[in-house]
Amino acid sequence: MDRNLEEGDVFEIEKGMNIYASIPEKFIYNNKLLSNKKTNTHIVVGKKFINSFSDKELKPLLDTLTKKVQGEFTYIFGEIISKKEMFKILLPTFEKIKPILKKRKTFNTSSLIGEYVVIKTSYEGGGTGHGPGDVYPDGHRVIATKLQNGKWKKEGEEISFYQSGCFTAMIDPKEITLKRKMKKIFE
Repeated sequence: MDRNLEEGDVFEIEKGMNIYASIPEKFIYNNKLLSNKKTNTHIVVGKKFINSFSDKELKPLLDTLTKKVQGEFTYIFGEIISKKEMFKILLPTFEKIKPILKKRKTFNTSSLIGEYVVIKTSYEGGGTGHGPGDVYPDGHRVIATKLQNGKWKKEGEEISFYQSGCFTAMIDPKEITLKRKMKKIFE
């Protein structure tokens, strides 16, 4: 395709494309290990996100937890409890949740492959960087919803990406094949 996508364009998302999509926080943030709340992030379609921890990786988590609880205890009760004592208190609880943290969970972004319809486009996202003259332009942003059996559904997966500018999730117009056009019907 030799032009940027427009509202109503139907196109295909394929493996390897860079987009922004929502996935559970536990696959992105170390401080959200059990959270299923979705957050929008840059992904490469087809990549697997893995959430599991080895004993070696869990030790620093227990140390961090011990320090935080020790600090909160001192703040709330005004009493200082040693790190060693706090560790003894927390260890049994940590041992109970350890199997949950070690269980391997994956989120496969291959589920995002398929047909999408453009629901909105805009020029946005530009701004200034950290140094003098460090300015980057707005880009052509595309927001699209995944079609289900070729039809639009309100609850379809929403993605976004840019077709111009300087962003992590970009898809060049030449990489996209326009499949057809859909019209928005107001009820």
